[in-house]
Amino acid sequence: MNRHIIIEPGTPDQEYQTAANGHVRPTKITADRNVRPTGTQADRHVRLTGGTAEGDVPERSPSAWRERLPILGLAVLGLLISAYLGAVQLGLIAQPWDPIFGSASSDRVLHSVIDRYLPIPDAVLGVFGYGADIITGALGGRDRWRTWPAITLLFGLVIFGLALVSTLLIFMQTFYLHAWCTLCLGSALISLAVYALGIREPLATLRYQLRHLLVAPPHIPYTA
Repeated sequence: MNRHIIIEPGTPDQEYQTAANGHVRPTKITADRNVRPTGTQADRHVRLTGGTAEGDVPERSPSAWRERLPILGLAVLGLLISAYLGAVQLGLIAQPWDPIFGSASSDRVLHSVIDRYLPIPDAVLGVFGYGADIITGALGGRDRWRTWPAITLLFGLVIFGLALVSTLLIFMQTFYLHAWCTLCLGSALISLAVYALGIREPLATLRYQLRHLLVAPPHIPYTA
């Protein structure tokens, strides 16, 4: 008689005997509860129990508030700086404050040819970017990197986009405009710091999701 066994490492196994009438009757068989699943068995355990295998969970949760609060604080500061620079570009403030390079240098950067080709001032775009950073960074609890992958990956895209744009603006100021803006550089450095501090969370989510896509199917029948 063929017997089909479904293995759950670390839990009592279920043995299924196929009766003559075709019905399946489960019967318990003994398993060692103290055996810790490893390798591919650990992957099956993840899929069967909804838990995590060793190596899935970082030592510190990347979504913990102690990890996210510094990022949110920097994003709020970046939003305020961008709002001030946007007010200058919109003409609401006559001269930008710049204690290092001077107002003239900052004004040249803020009213450059780049700004004239954009539908709205780039500093205003920065306000929207930092706003998206704050919203996607604040939503969810300390386990959101596993339970809400969509918002975590969206957060990763936002901080990556801000860091990329900030890097381009630094290069433009240095090699094209030959003028610098203290607050613009400060905002760019904030974006890069947010990326450096925040990228760990979306990367953890990506690894977790890929691992669960590649694990073995939960039910592994074999014929005894």
